[in-house]
Amino acid sequence: MLYDDIDDLVSYYYGLIKVGMEAHIPKRQINKRKKDKPWMTGFIRHLLMLRNKLNGKFSKTLRLEDKIERNRMRALCKKEIRYAKARYRASQTAQLADPNIGVKKYWSIMKDIYGSKIKSSIPTLIDNNITYSTDLEKANLFVDLFSDQCSLEPPASDYSLPNVEYLTDERLHSVVFEVNEVLKLLKGLDISKATGPDGIGNRLLKECADSLAIPLTDIYIKSMNDMIFPTEWKMSHISPVYKKSFRHDKVNYRPVSLLACMSKPMERIVYNVMDNFFKSLGLLNARNSKKKIVPSINSYTCVIISIKALIMLRMSAWCSLTFPKHLTKCITLPCYIN
Repeated sequence: MLYDDIDDLVSYYYGLIKVGMEAHIPKRQINKRKKDKPWMTGFIRHLLMLRNKLNGKFSKTLRLEDKIERNRMRALCKKEIRYAKARYRASQTAQLADPNIGVKKYWSIMKDIYGSKIKSSIPTLIDNNITYSTDLEKANLFVDLFSDQCSLEPPASDYSLPNVEYLTDERLHSVVFEVNEVLKLLKGLDISKATGPDGIGNRLLKECADSLAIPLTDIYIKSMNDMIFPTEWKMSHISPVYKKSFRHDKVNYRPVSLLACMSKPMERIVYNVMDNFFKSLGLLNARNSKKKIVPSINSYTCVIISIKALIMLRMSAWCSLTFPKHLTKCITLPCYIN
C-alpha cells in the first residue's frame, strides 16, 4: 500500500486522475446566455447581429438599397429561426419516442414543452424579523440551519448501548470488495448524473473503468479495514429544496446533497451485501421495498444502514450497524467517522 492514511491514499489517486484530465480532456469555454432560446445557434445569433447592423444603417441613410438588404436579412433570419425550431421540436419528439429515455430527461423535455409553474429561485428569507435578500446571506443562513440538523452531540462519558435481543445467531462481520465487481459497477454508471464537488464525474469513471477498478478497490478495502471513510468523500454540494408552506421561512426547505461519484460503487457493494444477507435469513417483510431496507427507525436504538448515513455525521465516534427489532441485531461492522 502506498500510504498508511486513507485520506493520503485518496488524495494521491485524485492527483493522478486530475493530472490526466488536464492533459487529455479538451476544454472549451461556453458563454451561457440566460435569455437564449433552446433552439438558438451561433449561426442564427450571427445573422441577428447582421440584421440589427443593417437596420441601423438603413435608419441613418434611408436609402432604397439599404432597405432591400435589410429586408433580405430579415427574411433570412426568420427562415433560419423557423428551421431551427422545427429541428429542435423534431429532436424532442424523437427523444420522447425513445423507449429507453430516462425519467430525468423525460420531465426536462415535458417542462420545456408545457412550461413549469415551479419557482426555482429562493425568495427573500425572514428569520427572527431579519430579512436575508442576497445570495450570500441566504447561503449562510442555510449553512447554519443544515449544519445544526446534521450534527450529533458527543455522547456522555458513561454512555453505553442498550441491551438488545438478537433474533438470529447469524452475523455479518465483513464486506468483501472484488475488482471484477467494482469494474462492473463502474461500467454501469449513469453518465447523466451530476458531478460531485471533486470534479470527477461518472463519464470519466465509466470510460476509464478498466484503469480505475484496481485502485478504487484498494481504496474501498483500506477504508473498510481501517474503518475510516475518506474525508474527500464526505464533502458535498448542498442545495436547499422547497418543501411546503411559507416560502420565506428557512425551515420549509430541505437539503439535497450531491456527493462524490467515486464513493457510489462502494455504497452499492455494501448495500448489496446487506440486502443479500437479510434476504437469505428471511428478515425482509412486505413493507420493505427494493431500495429501502428499514421502513422505520427506532428512536431508542442508533440505526445506521448505509455509508450514506455515515457521511452525514460530523463527529468522532464508534458506530455499530444495528437494526430495529423487527429485522435483526446482527450487524457488527464498526466504522470510524472522522
